[in-house]
Amino acid sequence: LALFPLACLAETADCKTGYAIEEIGLKTAFPSDWQVVTPENVSRHFSYFEEATPELAAEHLRAEGVSAVAFSPSGDAMLRVICRDGDDTVALYHDIERYTAAMRTEIKNDFLNKAAWALTGYRYSVAEWTNKEGRGRILNLTYTIRFDEVTVARGLQAYTIRNGKVFMLDLQVDGDRKLTSQEEKIFAAFVADTVFPESVD
Repeated sequence: LALFPLACLAETADCKTGYAIEEIGLKTAFPSDWQVVTPENVSRHFSYFEEATPELAAEHLRAEGVSAVAFSPSGDAMLRVICRDGDDTVALYHDIERYTAAMRTEIKNDFLNKAAWALTGYRYSVAEWTNKEGRGRILNLTYTIRFDEVTVARGLQAYTIRNGKVFMLDLQVDGDRKLTSQEEKIFAAFVADTVFPESVD
């Protein structure tokens, strides 16, 4: 995880630190007052994790495809960069721009499929594609995580496919509380500041 220069807008307290995650070819920025952790430096920030050892925490991050996670100053919210191998279709089409409209609709419907919720605990209430210039196609998602009918977390995600990989940007807050407007702004900036890798043909 390498740092790169990024302007700090002091008059709005909107200070960010830029990061290049070289192993997945992605650049992004986290709020400067959030603690950034990677699977490689978990041992230095182990207090944020519930696993029994730093090794288990790092293993859990890798298993979920988390390349970097940033924890808020209060510790009850986190931003994550997630990169995973996709299925055969992802490997073949390689980039979300090469998917047909019907294929993108199928991806959206998969997130809204209630049968899958029982397996993951994630319950998606919103799934909407956007296609903004300079950012490309992104599926914007809103979710809650529930176990035994108890809400344990809420969040927002941005999903896309680039260079044969599935990328997800995630904001998650603990408990049954709603996201604050400031947290929603932080996530919007997080998505806007992220540069995904170009898909090599």
